[in-house]
Amino acid sequence: MRYGYFAMLLVALFCAPVILADGFVLIPMLMIFIASIGPLNALVRKPATCADCGAPIENTAHALRPKSA
Repeated sequence: MRYGYFAMLLVALFCAPVILADGFVLIPMLMIFIASIGPLNALVRKPATCADCGAPIENTAHALRPKSA
């Protein structure tokens, strides 16, 4: 999710002439987008928990990878 955020920030950099041409809508929207990295980092930092009981869940990303032969 963080990589997608930074990729969109890079796209915004390339669209800077269009963004700067519209000062009433696009510049405030870009400021809100840039400020959203704080809550995004806080969300990533939280440990995973069960939705039903709230128990911590260990990292299961390795279980989703296909097993090599």
